[in-house]
Amino acid sequence: TEESNRIIDIDEYVVKQLKIHKAWQNEFKMEKRDRYKDMDFVFINTHKYPGYPIPPQNIYTRFKSILNKMDYEHALSPHSLRHTHASLCIEAGIDIRDIAERLGHTDIRMLEKIYAHTTKGQRKKVSNKFNDLMKKVRAETPF
Repeated sequence: TEESNRIIDIDEYVVKQLKIHKAWQNEFKMEKRDRYKDMDFVFINTHKYPGYPIPPQNIYTRFKSILNKMDYEHALSPHSLRHTHASLCIEAGIDIRDIAERLGHTDIRMLEKIYAHTTKGQRKKVSNKFNDLMKKVRAETPF
């Protein structure tokens, strides 16, 4: 969709890692220049079809292998990382509208619905913080 093409800010660490990756990729292109198909992907197939996108099944297989090594029992997909990112943004107190924009959601109600369990936790934190503030006010009130 049009919303799926967007610019998001990333931190300096990610920029540094992408530059390192790009330098490696440029070397790889030179090594495989006779068969490399430059399709301008960040992450590429390095085997049978150098330069083409990585087959999705390879990503799922590698992801599952990592989870197995961690003895993690739940079934997750790479898309789960998007969910984790959104949940961590909510926990960090980032405004829901900013998270929706980052994820490409045009309707924040959908984001709130998907992450309702996290936003409920965030509402509880807000309630607790407000309660702590009121305790201070009550402690300073003479009646």
